[in-house]
Amino acid sequence: MKRVAKKHKGSKKSKSVYSNLYLGIILGIVASVIIGGSYFLWNKNQREQADHLRPLEVSNLIYCNGEKLDIKVPISEKPVPLVIYVHGGGWQWGSKVGGSAPYFYKLVDKGVAVASINYHLSGRARFPSAVKDVQCAVKYLKFHASQFNIDSRKIILAGQSAGGNLALVSGMASNTSKFSSESFREILPDVSGVISIGAIYDLESEALSKNTKTNIKLYLQDDGQAYDASPSSYVKGGTLLPMLIFHGDNDESIPYAEAENFTKNVQSAGGDANIVLIKNADHNLWSWFGLDRPNSDSRLK
Repeated sequence: MKRVAKKHKGSKKSKSVYSNLYLGIILGIVASVIIGGSYFLWNKNQREQADHLRPLEVSNLIYCNGEKLDIKVPISEKPVPLVIYVHGGGWQWGSKVGGSAPYFYKLVDKGVAVASINYHLSGRARFPSAVKDVQCAVKYLKFHASQFNIDSRKIILAGQSAGGNLALVSGMASNTSKFSSESFREILPDVSGVISIGAIYDLESEALSKNTKTNIKLYLQDDGQAYDASPSSYVKGGTLLPMLIFHGDNDESIPYAEAENFTKNVQSAGGDANIVLIKNADHNLWSWFGLDRPNSDSRLK
């Protein structure tokens, strides 16, 4: 199934309208994949009567290999679903506080916990270190699920650009030991679904921009690793978990056709993948939605 969000040229309201669509679709897949209508949020009176309960917010929590994460958990009587956000930056830069992280934190108001993670960047450690970090973050949060009031059966990965690539590889390869680490060995890094935003699906594609290809070379230890670092390689033999894919049709770094081909291949293999075309958006989708500018909250309502 292909959903298209059209932008009306010249309309000041268009970004607000489609920011709502964007958030609505994200909430839709969260509801259908990991919530299933079963979560329960306390109302205002119940919160006032339970002063000992407060939304949990922890920053700079070390999870694996010295890497840190931030997590926000809503007030809830029952364990809540969790979205783990993986930032972009060509595997070279970026952090847990940037990219689409502010957008995903809006899910906390909807009863979904959100964690945003740092991982080894290519200047410190090359592939597959970052994938191992993502899988280790999943296992860490599963291990501490009761502490954070998280439902470990309802976890999805979300990532933008290089982070989308890492989220997909981590999730799709969770049925193998290819990226296993010594930490939490008894826990599987499987998740319930993946949301990718402007991700890189095939690192060997000739259609990628010159800058993207340069980032790939800096990310891999050698060209022979491109296959294992590509989500497209796990369509056959990997875990075909539910996927929601966002991509702009003006993306010059990773052409929209890359996302479309990947989605079609997953669907042909029997997987549940949906693509959302964002009209007139380039690779920096979060900038298109205004998250890098002041008063972004007003555009998200």
